[in-house]
Amino acid sequence: MAIFSESPTRRIPSRSAAYVTCVGSDSMSFSQQTRPHTPEGLHRWLRRRNRPASDSSSGNRSAISALDHSSPAPIACDHPNSIITSKSASVTRKNNTSSEGILNYTNLAHERVQTIEQFESYIGVYYYVVSYSSYSMHISNVQAIGKRIPFADAFPVSYEDHTETEHAFVRIETDQGLVGYGEGTALPWFTGETTTGMVGTIENWIAPKIRNKPIGEAIASFETFVSQFPENPGAKAAVELALLDLRGKQIGAPVRDLLGPTVRSELPLVYPIPGVSSERAAELLEVGLERGFSRFKIKATGDIDSDVSRIQTILGELPEGSTARVDANTGWRNYTTTMKVLSRIGRADRLEYLEQPTTADRPKDLKRIWEESGIETYADEFVHSTTDIVTLGEQGLTAGCHLKIAKTGSLTRMSMMARLANEYDLAVTPVSALGTSLESTAICHLAATVPKLSSACELDPGLLDEDPVINPLPIEPTVSIPDGPGLGIELDDKLFT
Repeated sequence: MAIFSESPTRRIPSRSAAYVTCVGSDSMSFSQQTRPHTPEGLHRWLRRRNRPASDSSSGNRSAISALDHSSPAPIACDHPNSIITSKSASVTRKNNTSSEGILNYTNLAHERVQTIEQFESYIGVYYYVVSYSSYSMHISNVQAIGKRIPFADAFPVSYEDHTETEHAFVRIETDQGLVGYGEGTALPWFTGETTTGMVGTIENWIAPKIRNKPIGEAIASFETFVSQFPENPGAKAAVELALLDLRGKQIGAPVRDLLGPTVRSELPLVYPIPGVSSERAAELLEVGLERGFSRFKIKATGDIDSDVSRIQTILGELPEGSTARVDANTGWRNYTTTMKVLSRIGRADRLEYLEQPTTADRPKDLKRIWEESGIETYADEFVHSTTDIVTLGEQGLTAGCHLKIAKTGSLTRMSMMARLANEYDLAVTPVSALGTSLESTAICHLAATVPKLSSACELDPGLLDEDPVINPLPIEPTVSIPDGPGLGIELDDKLFT
């Protein structure tokens, strides 16, 4: 995320007036942005990017000249992430109603920008009008609460037969009453986290570092902490989502605008079928079809006989035009077992893809299975960082990957991983792993910016017996991405009292 606190192209008479905020996207996380750029720094950058081939002057007043001779900047860049380094972004006028496509900064290297209007077009940033007072607000309170939420129905997978999920919810409030909400979901078999551990990390380690600071400074402090404090992705995710929600509300922007250019406004979803009996799986398939779903995800438990029976049942009853993917959660262990399972299924050609059938330490098995069966493989348990994306891409191990905030601990880092995956032509399936509507909505914002999306995302708050938000995200075959500002969804504050 990159935010520049005011635009020197605007003539604003006094500090009490509104200020234009430019929001752009880049490939760096907060902690990788090393220093703020002042308006003068932006001028210098534009001069470098906009220098014409010759020094012959133009008869028109250039954008650079206008910047150089504009009235004094009405507000200093007083927060650490006030920087414009966007590679590309949708152009949205300050009424935030129209999107005019994707533009790239390389235009500035080849085009001589002659007017302020051309500058606004070529720069490819989002414009939002923000009052001066909003930039003076400080974080006054940070609350975290842990909650275990039962499943609405049994949800067995290869790790265990789940009965409940573990969550940490965060509420961050400013001295002006603005509130941001976040959620972290613990996946003990992935990360070793629990509800108690997430809340302890937030209360004892993170909250003291962001409390009583301006939002921008708090974000910078949080990112410094993230770079120095290992593991604990659920706790980190909960706080980052609350900060992103707060920042979006501060500037009147949806969180997706803080992640990158929006490339879609609606998301296709899959309907999950857990590792239940074949009879129950058939009933759930019927429910999904009646609700209009055409994409399904079948969980495997590692019990080969029951897995084969369940998958055969679903594939046998799946209508033409519908698809099914299988997630074994490493339960088939290796290449040999996976190929035996596929031979027994007999209709494996109808599978969309296999998600991590083998253990995470056998990534090359995924490539071999893909090549010999003709069924695409996707990595999940193997993927935790950008390094893993590079490994998949450079070695051509899979057709795609799953990204989960419960593993990465950061929506902004997931966004970077998705863009990196696109460089290797890897499709991405964004997943909310057992999160409520809050985490699922955050994943929607991410998915809106993913360059290469798989056929459908995986959001499953409906699996939970309780959803502690005011207006739960409706889970339908296609879901619209909330407009915000911020995440566009609120926790019920009774949760914190």
